[in-house]
Amino acid sequence: MDMRTDGKQTKKFRLPLFDIALLLLIAIAVAGASYWVSTRGEIETAVVEYTVRFEQVDNSYSGALAQSKELFFTSGLSMGEVVTSRVTRSTEKTFDLHTSYVEGGEYRYNETGSANKSDVLLKVRVTVEVRNGGYFVQSNRIAAGMTVDAMVAGFAGQGEILSVKQIAGETDNQP
Repeated sequence: MDMRTDGKQTKKFRLPLFDIALLLLIAIAVAGASYWVSTRGEIETAVVEYTVRFEQVDNSYSGALAQSKELFFTSGLSMGEVVTSRVTRSTEKTFDLHTSYVEGGEYRYNETGSANKSDVLLKVRVTVEVRNGGYFVQSNRIAAGMTVDAMVAGFAGQGEILSVKQIAGETDNQP
């Protein structure tokens, strides 16, 4: 503080650095939030068809699975519309040391058809979100090679996704 000649004290002007830093942080946070909200509104979607194989399904359930119109995750969320289905007889691989030996030291399995088990192939069509190069149905990722827990009326089980094919793509602008 300085003394003036008239006896009054004057304050020296100091820059309020803390206040300026706080205002700068608030401005950066507001700018970041507005950028996040503006870019988040664009969701890329696509229509895909994927094939799911359910193996060794008991014949009493394979009909319900093959005739279903819609496939569901076990959580109850839709996995999409069933477009086609195919039921084939399951094969069982057995190994017998006496009959499965082949010249040259190689072994092979004997395959026999199962009388009471079937394999069911379902082709499913659904609109998905495309994120990070992957397809997502109801926030669940689908990709070839994945095992999914699925259900229809009268059946619940695990199936393997054999293939995923994009049919059409679009971008929805949603606020």
